[in-house]
Amino acid sequence: MKKYWLVLYPDTFLWLKNDDGIIYNSQNFRHFTFGCNGDIKKLCDTLVDPDSLYSVEVTDSLLDNQKVKQWIDKITGIEAGPLIEQNGKNKKLISYYPLLTIQNNVDNIRWKDSLNIGGEILKNLDELTFYLNGSPNGSELFFKQTYYPLRSTRTLNFELVKSFVKKCGNSWLKRITLVGNFINYKDLDQLQTWVMDNGYSIDFIQLAEDIETDITKYTWFTYERTSITIVVNDYSIFSKQFEFLENFSNKVKWKFPVTSITQFELVNSNLQEKGLEEYEIIPLYNGDNKDFFEENVYMTIDEFEDINFSKREVFANMALNIHAFGKLTVMPDGKIYANVNNAPLGSIGDPIYDLIYKEMTEGQSWLYVREMKPCCDCVYQWLCPSPGNYEKVIGKHNLCHVYV
Repeated sequence: MKKYWLVLYPDTFLWLKNDDGIIYNSQNFRHFTFGCNGDIKKLCDTLVDPDSLYSVEVTDSLLDNQKVKQWIDKITGIEAGPLIEQNGKNKKLISYYPLLTIQNNVDNIRWKDSLNIGGEILKNLDELTFYLNGSPNGSELFFKQTYYPLRSTRTLNFELVKSFVKKCGNSWLKRITLVGNFINYKDLDQLQTWVMDNGYSIDFIQLAEDIETDITKYTWFTYERTSITIVVNDYSIFSKQFEFLENFSNKVKWKFPVTSITQFELVNSNLQEKGLEEYEIIPLYNGDNKDFFEENVYMTIDEFEDINFSKREVFANMALNIHAFGKLTVMPDGKIYANVNNAPLGSIGDPIYDLIYKEMTEGQSWLYVREMKPCCDCVYQWLCPSPGNYEKVIGKHNLCHVYV
């Protein structure tokens, strides 16, 4: 009776969920799902045992089982591992089950804090967003889904902004985003001076409805390391705005919110007419368009054919929220959030270390991953993008048609 070693490569992931399984090759991004029962279940249980060195013995009699044979053929077909004959000449391949190890876990962070050596967690902060003021055209719902001015009469004092950025100032801070109605910002002169003097990349987010006709008011957006994103809601005035800002076209990015397929088609026709290149069409939930989201935003099983997570990216997906990690948002009232859909971490006067420590040890944003039901019962759990703001706003953990 012939014997073989079935070995999975260390860049291959094997996940089992109830009676289902998935094998994903993070080198070539190929995968397949399978029913995990009978002999296949026994083989998988051995493979996921760390002491088995990601291998299991297979006999030729077991290969007579067509389900087992087809399963192994799929493994070798996606280059997830070899089937090696034990003939006295071939050597068994040494492999290891890909286990996630996290050096900066919560217990370690608390331990370092107790010894006053936890300052390295400041390196995790790489993006700041400030809502400087509100707009009469803003939205209390849309800003919870994307960068979008909110409707508010409050204004954030720019001295507080400068002081907070200085406290956070480090070589790891990659981006600063400013959101609001800038021409009506009371500290506009200070803001302009600061933009010229600092070395950060800055993106301004403003509603198209708030743009004024005096072109000279916008020349400071052309400074080095700055750009402006114009959020267009009123398509009837888009042509006029496009012509008005055409001289700044290399600095302007356009964002088009859509809440229906009709709006999407209207945006498309405008984009084709203008030949626009720097733009983003983003769906927004308005509380009454769930059908639009189910039909156009929810993930389908076919979309997983295009998943291309590397091994490192899979591990990152298992450990942290790729949408929220490293970001803090400051609102016009001075409150600070890791995610504006969750409770505030504190206020702009608090020490930055305390804010980050609180989020890393108690927060529900930076380390919020798909450990909840029904995601934890799905074989695509760690190949699915991190939970985002849509889930928070809609109130549903899995925006997909895979696990209903």
